[in-house]
Amino acid sequence: MIHLHDIDVLLKLAACGLLEELVVLLEVGDDEVRILGTAIHKIRQLGRRATYSVEVVAQAVAFCERHATLPDATDSSAFEQLVALGEGMDVGEAVLYSVACAHPDSLIVSGDKRAMVSLGRLPPGDNLLQRLHGRVICFEELLFRYWERHGFDRLRDRCCQGLYADGVLKLCFRGGLATLAEDASTGLRSFWSQAYLDTGGILVKRTHFPDR
Repeated sequence: MIHLHDIDVLLKLAACGLLEELVVLLEVGDDEVRILGTAIHKIRQLGRRATYSVEVVAQAVAFCERHATLPDATDSSAFEQLVALGEGMDVGEAVLYSVACAHPDSLIVSGDKRAMVSLGRLPPGDNLLQRLHGRVICFEELLFRYWERHGFDRLRDRCCQGLYADGVLKLCFRGGLATLAEDASTGLRSFWSQAYLDTGGILVKRTHFPDR
């Protein structure tokens, strides 16, 4: 199964020092990871704007260089519908989701909540929502997976390293290295649950949340 990635999730993971853990968290091989063709260019643009540090940009670029780009095949009708969503859904994300529609056995790994929420504005039962149902792995899901593998203390250390990169991290780990597992779990669970509702059920379903 191929996993399609956007740049948001790559940069957030890199900021937390978690990017090299990604294929392990997804339980896939390097050959199953696909990146947007424009990813390296956009990442370097963000670096020039000082949005991310030189080190984070270098990690993200190196990751992209090691992996193949998205397949050429896209679902053109899905792409047109995605672009028509307007605010929140940029062309890159529209390409990502339309490729997923053309490859129904693929999963999307994304850190772009705005794009996800724009999909959630579609009417319940919309064909596009049905095709993407349960196929998106969000940033919080990856944090939960790391927590389950390595424990809360290691997760907290990594997340505190990348607080500047994501609003959810700033809130859930606002206590810094003194943040308690219960508080972080409550916050991350709340954000994940709200995202699941706001995005029309496109997130991979989770029934258990770590709390210690």
